[in-house]
Amino acid sequence: NDFNANIQMYSGDYVSDKTDVFTNVDDLNPVGIRNIEGSLSGPILQDELFFYLNGRYYYNTGYLYGQRVYLISDRAFENPITQQFEVQSNGDGEFVSMNESETIYGQGKLTYRLFEGVKLSYNYLLEHRDYQDYDHFNKLTPDNNLLRFNKSYTNIFTINHAVESNSFYTLNLSYAFRDYRQYLFEEIYTGNSAKPTNYEDNSTVVTPPYSFGVGGTNNNRFVRNTGTYGAKLDWTTQLNQEINLQFGGDYRRNQIYLENINLVPMLDVNGQKVNPYNVEIPAIASTDYDTYDHKPDEISGYVQSKFEAFNLIFNLGLRVDYFQPDGVILNDPTDPNIYNPLKPNNRFNDANGNGVQDPGEATKTLAERESYWYSDASAKTQVSPRVGLAFPISANGVVHFSYGHFLQLPRYEYLYQNPRFKLGVNSGNAGLFGNTDLEPQQTVKGEIGLQQQIGDDMSVDATVFFEDFRDLTGTQTQDVVVFGGAQTYSQYINSDFGYARGFVVKFTKRFTGGFAAYLDYTFSDTKGNASDPADSRNAALGGALPETFIAPLNWDQTHTLNVSLAYSKSNDWGFSLIGNFFSGQPYTPSVNKNTRVTQNAFPRNSSDKPTIVNVDLRVYKDFEITTGTLLSVFLRVFNLLDFDNPVNIYTDTGDPFFTFAKLEAEKINPVMYNNTLDELYTNPTYFSEPRRVELGLGLNF
Repeated sequence: NDFNANIQMYSGDYVSDKTDVFTNVDDLNPVGIRNIEGSLSGPILQDELFFYLNGRYYYNTGYLYGQRVYLISDRAFENPITQQFEVQSNGDGEFVSMNESETIYGQGKLTYRLFEGVKLSYNYLLEHRDYQDYDHFNKLTPDNNLLRFNKSYTNIFTINHAVESNSFYTLNLSYAFRDYRQYLFEEIYTGNSAKPTNYEDNSTVVTPPYSFGVGGTNNNRFVRNTGTYGAKLDWTTQLNQEINLQFGGDYRRNQIYLENINLVPMLDVNGQKVNPYNVEIPAIASTDYDTYDHKPDEISGYVQSKFEAFNLIFNLGLRVDYFQPDGVILNDPTDPNIYNPLKPNNRFNDANGNGVQDPGEATKTLAERESYWYSDASAKTQVSPRVGLAFPISANGVVHFSYGHFLQLPRYEYLYQNPRFKLGVNSGNAGLFGNTDLEPQQTVKGEIGLQQQIGDDMSVDATVFFEDFRDLTGTQTQDVVVFGGAQTYSQYINSDFGYARGFVVKFTKRFTGGFAAYLDYTFSDTKGNASDPADSRNAALGGALPETFIAPLNWDQTHTLNVSLAYSKSNDWGFSLIGNFFSGQPYTPSVNKNTRVTQNAFPRNSSDKPTIVNVDLRVYKDFEITTGTLLSVFLRVFNLLDFDNPVNIYTDTGDPFFTFAKLEAEKINPVMYNNTLDELYTNPTYFSEPRRVELGLGLNF
């Protein structure tokens, strides 16, 4: 029944001299990063109705800069005689952040104690984030960098009811909405007849060799949102002193909407571009327009029991999952495009079967084709048993064991990508299509470990684990041949598999004498037949044979070490240091003419990226203003040593700075326009963020 509040604010910037990697990073702005957040809680009605409010505003200027050398209206023109380029550069030369972000977060909660044993609560959360992702190609045309917007809100109504002294349940009813969209301009049209759109005619855009992009606009407009209705019940009963029983269920109805558009030039009645230039939304039958609206259902139920007796804890559970994908599959995969069918009997009523539309043979309508074109994808069900066991081996040591089966639904983009199976006009492979009949991924996990207490303030936990993955999403090794033989397409299927093996060792020293320490080390060996669902397709398109052997997966990280040291003096001061070491993840060396080898010469993921080392620091000082009011001043430094840790590399060299392509360019000694080869081949997204320093205040009362 007391009111509590806190407020925290801080500001900072990136403090680094790595200007060879990060353009303009040495331009220090003490408020380039700024954050303010706070919370307030307390009673509305004493002992009955309570509230909690929380809010945050966060802005980060970013550390990936471009320079406005070119406007989107600038162009490069090649002189056919000299074969040199004339490059317009009407930009103001200002440095422009290309990865800034702004986030607003809010939460409100009401809790009402209806009567003894019954509590009702309503929780509302919202988050809005506006941001950009760095685009290296457009570094000198930063105005051609897409704007991105994320927003979400969640409503949760909860009933907690203690039915009897040994039984209670929790019922959650919820609705969550998430929306993501990206575009270059919010409005397609300006309303100005002299310049009806801000989008540019990209057919006139030319990029000189070894140059960043000059002018032009990204014509993509993308929207994806998901609304999810949920109902979740968890019931717990203590049957007796030894046995605890839990059961429950979860229902989720998703409504997933996507619209992916690439604006196209507006044409006049003669099929020519209108003047002045304008754009329009393409026809729905076009490959430049992709949209869908699906309502998949997820239903699950579980029962589990915990038995505690004779210093033994035994858990046994069973989970059932049901998934209805709300999608369709093709009845005839060789003629997939319902908008532009190829087989004669799909284009018209070919009564005599001669493949020619004779007089009296009516053209089939889209509605007629829809009546037989698709079948519904089947629902998926899985039963997953799980078991756990823990027992002491000494006064301070416990052995724990667990084994279970788990289900993971395929990502919705793998189900619904190009859901109408539209084909382009070019020959060859027409693309990768989704498959709403994909099976969920099946994972079997197990672990056994020992937790040992050492003295009063230290413990060690060692665990050996394994995971087996089955029915991972992959692609067909053989393309589907379209009627006529001129085109093929690929489709997602359940073809991939893998496993993970390893062990984890954790050491914990709790605060005594003001000091605390924590260490965890993980050794992991993760292998499979493919790291990306499109690997088989990409290998075939590149002229290589799909590899069928087991190899390290892209995210395999053999060694992971986390160490933290902390000192704290209550109501006075303290600090913490957190260090991380990550061994390099695997990659496949790429073929170049300096290697003098052919495709498949390098085994998949046969080399490792460089290791990553990071140290973070936090220091704080507390001041007790009055009884119950505490002011805290803190300093946080991320990447304290300002390491330029490589998170990506050039696969022909294994290095984030050097590539043989740059070496070949230096031999040519090309004419350069407003950039150097070093600038072109130094991609700042290949490195972790530079040193970030934040200084702030916190007030609790």
